[in-house]
Amino acid sequence: MIVNLRGAKWHVTTFVEQHNHLVYDKFELKKFLRSHRSIPNEERKFVELLHQANISSGRIMEIMSEIYGGYQFTPFVTKNISNLKVKLGKGTKYKDMVDTLAHFEELKKSDLDFYYKIDLDEKD
Repeated sequence: MIVNLRGAKWHVTTFVEQHNHLVYDKFELKKFLRSHRSIPNEERKFVELLHQANISSGRIMEIMSEIYGGYQFTPFVTKNISNLKVKLGKGTKYKDMVDTLAHFEELKKSDLDFYYKIDLDEKD
């Protein structure tokens, strides 16, 4: 394609429809293209469920490849799952400590000998 600037607008003067690069038609190579690196919504929900069950990225990838019929047919890679797990973990960064303290309070009510102490830093 050849374009020329005329005033404030670009105009296409020549267009060649043929590709000037290799076109890959293999499905299993699509997952390596930046434009196709996302996890589809249905699979994303399933990966979130597996993440909540504390399953590792590698194991999640094994499960997904079984569903798709092999690694070569899975439309994403393990790194995509790892990145999603990081995003999911950011929303619950301090939640485990709140749950732990609530559990300690319940233990304290039911067991008079139970004792715990917390030292907070400047960031609580």
